[in-house]
Amino acid sequence: GKMIQIFNELQTETANLKFIKTIDGENPQHYYYEFDGNFDLELMLATQQYKKLRLEELSKLKEDKLAYSTVEYKGMITRVRDKDIGVISSMALTGGTYQFENGSLDMERIELLELVELANLKRTEIVQWKIEFEKKINSMELIDLYYLNVRV
Repeated sequence: GKMIQIFNELQTETANLKFIKTIDGENPQHYYYEFDGNFDLELMLATQQYKKLRLEELSKLKEDKLAYSTVEYKGMITRVRDKDIGVISSMALTGGTYQFENGSLDMERIELLELVELANLKRTEIVQWKIEFEKKINSMELIDLYYLNVRV
């Protein structure tokens, strides 16, 4: 079937074999794409299919990452979600009882401020992680098709 082929030496392009790119190294590898019909169209479809699969895989990872993004404070655990940050921040003005996943804790204003700081640090980490994710998706090249073994 149609697929990416790798050769150690440069090949002559044919009506059904197009050169894609070379990976340099000790043993340079030359990547070619074998196809029937319209090369540009097939390549576009192959790339779209790969990106779709990759996005599904990445969004699953993203959900898992966000589901387990928690902050521990004085032995208590809270999940980092925007609504939680809002609640903690408003309570930090006065103090009060904050509900954690494993119980509730009567906290002074200073403790709540510490918790806000921890939660915000965690949230910043999540945001940076999401940006890295987007970059990964945007930088995906056709050559990744080979590694994912996508067959058109």
